[in-house]
Amino acid sequence: MHNARATGFVQMVIRLGYGPSRPATPRRPVTEVLTLG
Repeated sequence: MHNARATGFVQMVIRLGYGPSRPATPRRPVTEVLTLG
């Protein structure tokens, strides 16, 4: 059970809108990442 009298400050992040576009990050092919069998 959580301590009902915890001390500290409540923190929250609110994002509004979209940030600037960035180029896509390079991705490895699935066959290089997964081994089936």
